[in-house]
Amino acid sequence: MKTLSRKGRIAVEGSPPFQFLSPAIAASTTWLINFRSNTTHGARMWKYAPFNFVEIINNQAEDVTLSINGLGGIEILVRGNTAKKYTERPIEAVAITNRSAVNAIGAATIEVLIERLPATADSEANRKLAGSVR
Repeated sequence: MKTLSRKGRIAVEGSPPFQFLSPAIAASTTWLINFRSNTTHGARMWKYAPFNFVEIINNQAEDVTLSINGLGGIEILVRGNTAKKYTERPIEAVAITNRSAVNAIGAATIEVLIERLPATADSEANRKLAGSVR
């Protein structure tokens, strides 16, 4: 039986989910989660990058914007008291912006889960196809 390299094992098995709970976010400000310099999960997390799954659970009445790969990247509106998932492209950082100009968001009221999902036959075919198109 062939032993998989660490990279191969991560592709097959994925990563554990990494959970982040929001700090208090003042009105019209942003909370940035940078995977490389994160102090919550640190180097343990970065070895699974790039990630391909993020879920945001907004337990607050205020709407927020989820920005994939930082500000200026892909932006997704997450209404108050809802959840959204994103799995379209590699994810290296996320930012959560409080869309309210008046109300702050309480600490630990927004949960962000980041993961590298296991490879599927479809995802591998898409990856190979994307690599062959130049």
